[in-house]
Amino acid sequence: WNNTAYTTSGNYTFSHLDVNGCTQVDTLHLTINNPVHTATTETACESYAWNNTTYTTSGNYTFSHLDANGCTQVDTLHLTINYSTTGDTTAVACDSFTWWNTNYTNSTNTPTHTYTNVAGCDSVVTLHLTINYSVETTVSETAEGSYTWNGETYTESGTYQWHGTTVDGCDSTVTLILTINTVGIDEFENSKWRIDIFPNPTTGWLTIDNEDVMRVEVMDGTGRSVLTVEHSNHIDLSKLPDGIYILQITTPQGRAQKRVILK
Repeated sequence: WNNTAYTTSGNYTFSHLDVNGCTQVDTLHLTINNPVHTATTETACESYAWNNTTYTTSGNYTFSHLDANGCTQVDTLHLTINYSTTGDTTAVACDSFTWWNTNYTNSTNTPTHTYTNVAGCDSVVTLHLTINYSVETTVSETAEGSYTWNGETYTESGTYQWHGTTVDGCDSTVTLILTINTVGIDEFENSKWRIDIFPNPTTGWLTIDNEDVMRVEVMDGTGRSVLTVEHSNHIDLSKLPDGIYILQITTPQGRAQKRVILK
């Protein structure tokens, strides 16, 4: 005012001569308004809206406008943007798998779980699960004399189990129901006499170790008579199907039953 700059409010006077040569005193009643500068610090996930603008990256941003007194005001935003994260959990299990309190029994790639990451933002993890299964099987076998299974030789009928793992690393249990047929020398009804047959097993012909054979009746596994031979200790089974047969042998010494394998 009158070539003087004022920066504070107050009452100021200026003396000068008017046109009549008289001293004139002018008074200035001055109010100085100062612009306000504001600073705001914010943290947000993904984005933040400020003064009609959406920001998606961290930074320092300013906004200029006129305040109520008509002064230019500059506001500053100190902004930190954090982000959600996505992830994958890959798992392989036998029979079932528990993930975030849910039990799964089948392979799947769809389950998701939402959680808050270290930056405080919602995040999603997806489960990629492969379920392999334990195996339980039962097999039935019939053998003559003995049977070897998984390194063990069994000579008695019974039920046996083997425990191991599958190619996928899961428990595997196999149950063997085993029947052992004993092929040996059966005694005559008259216990003083014994008899043998050879070869046994046979591919066709066999010989009874007794030259006084009167009759031989051959029966299959169902007890059905399939062949009868009179007065011969040489028997031809070559026309019969492979299998196990019972020979009922009659001699002057008595009768005996022999089991023979035809193959």
